[in-house]
Amino acid sequence: MAPPRLCTANAGTREEPRECAKPIAKGMLAACADHRTMLIPTGTPGIYARGGSYVTITRHRGKQVKSFHRTLAEAREAKGDRTGSIKQAPQTKRPFGEYALAWIATYQGRTSRGFDQDTRAAYRAALEHYAIPHFGSTPLRDIDRDAVNRLIAKLQRRGVAPATIAKYLAPVRALFSDAVANGHLLSNPALRLAINSKARNGIRDREADEPDRVKDMTRAEVAAVLAAIPENDDGRDRLFFEVLAGTGCRISEAIGLDCSDLGQDGRTLGIERQWYRGRMKRYLKSANGTRTISLSPALGRKLRERCVHATGAMFRTRSGKRLSARNMSRVLERAVARANLPHVSPHSFRHTHGSMLLDEGWPITEVAHRLGDNVQTVARTYAHKLRDSDRALDFLDELGNDGQHLGNATPTNTRKSAKVETDENLR
Repeated sequence: MAPPRLCTANAGTREEPRECAKPIAKGMLAACADHRTMLIPTGTPGIYARGGSYVTITRHRGKQVKSFHRTLAEAREAKGDRTGSIKQAPQTKRPFGEYALAWIATYQGRTSRGFDQDTRAAYRAALEHYAIPHFGSTPLRDIDRDAVNRLIAKLQRRGVAPATIAKYLAPVRALFSDAVANGHLLSNPALRLAINSKARNGIRDREADEPDRVKDMTRAEVAAVLAAIPENDDGRDRLFFEVLAGTGCRISEAIGLDCSDLGQDGRTLGIERQWYRGRMKRYLKSANGTRTISLSPALGRKLRERCVHATGAMFRTRSGKRLSARNMSRVLERAVARANLPHVSPHSFRHTHGSMLLDEGWPITEVAHRLGDNVQTVARTYAHKLRDSDRALDFLDELGNDGQHLGNATPTNTRKSAKVETDENLR
């Protein structure tokens, strides 16, 4: 009989290293340098921690089956589905429609930021218009991934964009997650569902996808749109869109601006709130949304002139109320038609602002700060601007064999030459 394999991994500390020299037990994987990592029991039978993930081990038809999960909760859920070990709690038989309406009335959110009433209204609308008509009176426990996938396919046949489908699925996913957490279901059938970005109205080519993408405008197009906006009594409308173009702020943030947000010298502008659906929100769309940005001299001068004797809202109607995003969008639509340009939305100014900064060589971190986004979002949105096709590559010619320039037979050693020159200067 062959002797048992011993684990030779270092099981001690940096101060007191030692060899554990224990037999590798059944179910163990490799550990450390020799054995990679070990399965560490979690306290739940058949579930182990390994590195940054969790492994479930079950037996099916006499064979060992392993699965890997990001969280312990997901591992327990998968373990229960396979073995039936956590099926003591009965699943709810309530119809989806009845459960959904009761759930949205009391849902408190799943993060520390809570759950805004506007988001509640959007969730309720998505449930009432799409999820409830689709699932109807089906008991919650009988809804599986196939049923949720059929909802996705139905929306795709209607020509709904993938991002919009994801938005409509958000309350469905949150509902099932809450049902699992409350013991009403064993698993979330909407968890990690993929939405095919190419399956919209059957076949979707690149040209069909273009209208859904926010495009940046050229500088000439921005000038043409701004020139097509008529000058009203105080130049409000044109200045409003100049702010969008010159700061990259969202339309809700521009409507929420107060004159007190303008720096005393007119060089900076603080963005701290947004006007959304007729009321003020004291928090912005992202965690990085609150920011103070610099203004161009001309834009800063115009805003100072506007706010020199004014308080409260920076942009307001004749009756003193804040502007409406819908009305300002209509102003923009008429201007775009007069300028004979393709579709331009208020968000196009924000996208153009970010693109222009990157074209001018601004670091992506500073662009992210001005836009109130994180670096990852900016990198993903403006990936086409970050390509290096137009950058100089002459320095790569120095990477020839034996330190020679590619295509040049004269050997050089720049680093050695610099050192010699430095040593000469120090003498």
